Amino acid sequence: MKCGIDRLLTEPGLRRPLAGRRIALLAHPASVTRDLAHSMDALATDLFQNTYLSQAVAPEVIAENNRDLATQLGSLRFYDLNRQCPTNAGILLFGKNPLQWLPGSYIQFLRLEGSSLTGEVLVEKSLSGDLLTVLRELERQGQWKMDCFREVRHF
Repeated sequence: MKCGIDRLLTEPGLRRPLAGRRIALLAHPASVTRDLAHSMDALATDLFQNTYLSQAVAPEVIAENNRDLATQLGSLRFYDLNRQCPTNAGILLFGKNPLQWLPGSYIQFLRLEGSSLTGEVLVEKSLSGDLLTVLRELERQGQWKMDCFREVRHF
């Protein structure tokens, strides 16, 4: 017997009403971090306003928009207006220090000696921060020979 998300994934009748709502499910208020001590201060709001918003929302909509910052973030599921704190998606995309709130929110690459995962570590690189910063750093470090690196996954 399947229950929860497994049942949802296998029964088309349960999935139909949710069609087109994938983002809403991923950034649902249930995904708000457990420690509600952080607030808008945990986010780099300038990154949201100057970089993300202009790319995600039409300029005429922004011009007509008289909402405050929290409401704008909330309408895009980056901020939970009821709990007055960022969602996990907000922390990952615009967080000043995502590792503080979401341990393990980093990318780590290793270059190992030989072809075994038990080989000596020759080079190690970790990247963390808001998603845009991490992606820019990955692009900047493009001279790395990524085929020589193995991703380390922690489960």
